[in-house]
Amino acid sequence: MAATVAAAAEYRRQTSDGRTDASGFAMVEALSSELGDNLTRFLQPSKDMEPLFDAILDCLDLRADPENKPSMPDYIKTIWPHLKPYRKKAARNGSLIAGGSAVAGFAGLGFGLGALGVFIGGGWFLGQLAYSAICGVHAQLKANDYGMVPGTSQRDGMVDNGISDWLARKIDEIAGIAGSGKPLTTGDLANGRGDPDGSGKEKPGIAFAAMTTDLTSQRPFRLPMMVPELYFFNPAEFERIIPKNVVDYMVSIAVGKRIEGPGGKDLFPMPTGGDFPVVLIARMSLSFPILLQAVPLYRKDHGAKPGEEWVRCLFSDGGIASNLPVHFFDAWLPSRPTFAISLGSINEGAGDDATDRLVFEQGKWPRRKMKVNLFKNVVGFFAAIGNVAKDWQDSLQSEVPGMHERIVTIRLKNKEGGSNINMTGDTIKKLQGYGLAAAEKLVNDFDYNEHRWRRALCLLPELEKNLIGVAKVVNDKTSTSYTDLVRQHVSETYPNTSEVKEQALLPLLKDLAELGEKIDKRSKTNPGNGSEFRVGAGNLPEYDAHVRIVASPDFSPRNGLGAGAGV
Repeated sequence: MAATVAAAAEYRRQTSDGRTDASGFAMVEALSSELGDNLTRFLQPSKDMEPLFDAILDCLDLRADPENKPSMPDYIKTIWPHLKPYRKKAARNGSLIAGGSAVAGFAGLGFGLGALGVFIGGGWFLGQLAYSAICGVHAQLKANDYGMVPGTSQRDGMVDNGISDWLARKIDEIAGIAGSGKPLTTGDLANGRGDPDGSGKEKPGIAFAAMTTDLTSQRPFRLPMMVPELYFFNPAEFERIIPKNVVDYMVSIAVGKRIEGPGGKDLFPMPTGGDFPVVLIARMSLSFPILLQAVPLYRKDHGAKPGEEWVRCLFSDGGIASNLPVHFFDAWLPSRPTFAISLGSINEGAGDDATDRLVFEQGKWPRRKMKVNLFKNVVGFFAAIGNVAKDWQDSLQSEVPGMHERIVTIRLKNKEGGSNINMTGDTIKKLQGYGLAAAEKLVNDFDYNEHRWRRALCLLPELEKNLIGVAKVVNDKTSTSYTDLVRQHVSETYPNTSEVKEQALLPLLKDLAELGEKIDKRSKTNPGNGSEFRVGAGNLPEYDAHVRIVASPDFSPRNGLGAGAGV
């Protein structure tokens, strides 16, 4: 959400005359107070999920009281009124058992039998109540795509909008396009101010990206989507999660491409590239599990049986796969920095001053300095397992030199941030202060040249080592060399023309091998004491990292994937 409104404000600045209109940023600044005043009014659950949503809010309110440490009976007392839909049948059956046993006891079968029956009846009531509540909540969550809040307004007559409606409206107002009838898109952001005076000057533009997670396909995706006609949406389903005018825009740019999906549903291809609405990126990326409904999309499973090809995929929070994608706009040797503000944890007894809460390491990162996250019970144990499985890549990456010094971590207490959607105004103002202090740290303390120096010291030794290895492999005469392989091998899966082989692949292989040989030769002719002299022998950061081919959440139309290829 922060990224979308910041991008909208910069779009307004870039498209204004003289590029001086900062009013969008003033509007952004006001948003945190508007959200902080009462965030829950924007989180409007669907009708059948209201009891669960209200129960969770009441429990959060009970937990939020700093003077109160609620016990299990306190939580049960809080939840009890919300169990009304499930109590009636359980109470009836339990009463029948208890009442029948009591009658039998009074009829002469013994007091013990009557007392046992009453005990069994009470146990039956509690057991059936728990079973009915669990089954009911499960069925409701499944019917609502595993979330309580769709995103659009659910309450008739309410002035406040649902979170998606509100965000879409704010994006358009901040960008200065309210009333245009078209939502702000990533293409609008990328084009920036364009070339209004015909001078041919390079347009700055805004690169905008976010993460989402396709739980059904079990993989993350970078947004906006890039491959045409890979995923499809149903307008009726989308009108529950984003405003209708945005859905209408998506349908309008897919004119003539409607297809019939499972159950006769109307399906339209998802917008790609510059046509992707900014608010949809936010909605797909922030689908907090259980709180916000997952986003349903459809694709074809080419390994499925005939007639069963269509799969309904559920997209959820991008943080499931990568909670800190600071690498989004990185290059080997950066021409400008990418920053991140991360959230960590701190013990309850810590102070509230920004110096206690912010971590911004500009010096060497001690290799033995690993964060501590203690757990005290079984719930914490399994939470730690889940967090490690989810965040280990981001955690390790954030410790690498050239990475850690551009990340400010704000350490929060247990009742701050995260799922604490009912924080008090004072708490929210305190968190806003930490955010401002984090931004000031980045502006005032970040050393860009030192950052570039560290990035070079991390990259160059790995390139040196790998290029020397490439030279050895390419020139290896003990088996078919790579140059012979490129010339002779006929691939059935990835065939290439002789022109591509002779004019692109072979020259590149030879250039890389030649560069590797030069590096190897130079390192063995040190004019000093005769020992090898390589970059890797210098004073380098202590870290473990490797240059290798790594799968990316990007899904771009490479290698012949064009329109319709996804279908």
